[in-house]
Amino acid sequence: MTQLKSAGCRSIYINSSFVTSKSYPNDFSDIDYLAEICIKVRIAAKLSCEELGELSGISAEKIREYEEKDYENASFLDVKAVIDALNIKVKTGEFLVALDTLRRTPITKEELLQTKSTELR
Repeated sequence: MTQLKSAGCRSIYINSSFVTSKSYPNDFSDIDYLAEICIKVRIAAKLSCEELGELSGISAEKIREYEEKDYENASFLDVKAVIDALNIKVKTGEFLVALDTLRRTPITKEELLQTKSTELR
């Protein structure tokens, strides 16, 4: 990475096209790749878990645990801290919600039990 930086490279796209006409290749636009991106960026930056921990405010032990489990056990705030520490930028984002398929989640025990008994009928 140091050599690329000294050669004038300003951006590296992990899991992306090397040859493209796009200004910002988005081959990894699916949020499912976020854990892989975080891990690969840390390794590409030659940061140890200890160093990333210091930058993010998360213990090195937690960073190791998150990476072992592909960040599945990490809170949103911890993932955001890692993204910020690694200086990962989300260029564009889009959230699509099919409102016609959403169901309100029961918020009381009674509503939950009523919903379950209705579904069993």
